[in-house]
Order: sequence, then structure tokens, then C-alpha cells
Amino acid sequence: MMMFSYTIVRTSGKELFAADALSRNPQKGPCKREELEAEIYAFIQMITSSLPASSRRLDELRAAQLKDETCQKLADYVLKEWPSKKEVETLYALYWQNRYEISVQDGLLMRGCKIIIPKSHQAEVLNQIHEGHLDITKCRARARFSMYWPGISTEIEEKIKVALRVYKSQVIAINP
Repeated sequence: MMMFSYTIVRTSGKELFAADALSRNPQKGPCKREELEAEIYAFIQMITSSLPASSRRLDELRAAQLKDETCQKLADYVLKEWPSKKEVETLYALYWQNRYEISVQDGLLMRGCKIIIPKSHQAEVLNQIHEGHLDITKCRARARFSMYWPGISTEIEEKIKVALRVYKSQVIAINP
């Protein structure tokens, strides 16, 4: 469905004459591999195009993920197979509970529709999230839409608390 533009309209059940017949009309034979691949490709393109980042920024994140040891190990797990929870190293255990959501899409390591941010870019991303001096709830909501790393919520909270303390100390210094 990602390949098509459509509008969803609610129609009362008593006005749906063909619905029952259509629901009982199965497709003949399995879906063709080419159709399935085209649909998957369209889905991936939809996800990457809906991310709130420029193509240049996505390229930077791809390059950073390639250099990041954690991201490389996660991509390896995704492409091969995740080990059992007991066999996963401590660093990667934080991702283990979300292992079925982690994938590589268009060269980007993702958790669902969110980019997994490599360690080297996390501080910069936190600054960008807080750029508008939003409160904790709004910053978390902003981050929840498009990015992920274990502990992001706690780091956002700490960032906002530190910024608030700095702001309060500046106000006190100006108005003794």
C-alpha cells in the first residue's frame, strides 16, 4: 500500500454491500516475490523519507554507524542471528530486549522507524533536541518520534535538569 496515494473515508456498515464478498475472495496463489520486494522497498523509502533529517544528515549518521563498534555489532546480529540472552555481551544486552525491532534499512541501523544514534553523535543530538529550550516531556516526545539509544529518556531528563540549574543560577546572578 505504500506505493499508492489514498484517502481513508469511513463508511457505515449498512452501506457496504461488497465488503462481505470481498472478504471471502482470497487471492489466487502466493504473492509474487517481485511484488513483495517492491512493497518492502516502498516501505523502507517511506520510513527514511519521513525521518526529520536531511539526506546529508542521514549520510553522516550512516558513516558514524559504520565507525561505531556497537552499531557494527548490532548490524552483525541483525544480518546473521542474535545470540541467546546469556551469550550477549553486557553492552549489547541493552538492545537485546528490542532485538526483533532492530533492522538495517537503506544502510541505516534502525529500531522500528527510529534511527539508532551512535555514541559519537548522542551529545550533539541531545543539544538539538533541547534547542528550543523545551521541557522534559516535550523533548522526550520530540526524540521518541525519530531516534533511539538505550537510556535516551534518562539522558534527556539529566540534560534538561542541568540546563535548568544553569538558567536559575544566571537569573539569580542577574537579580541578586
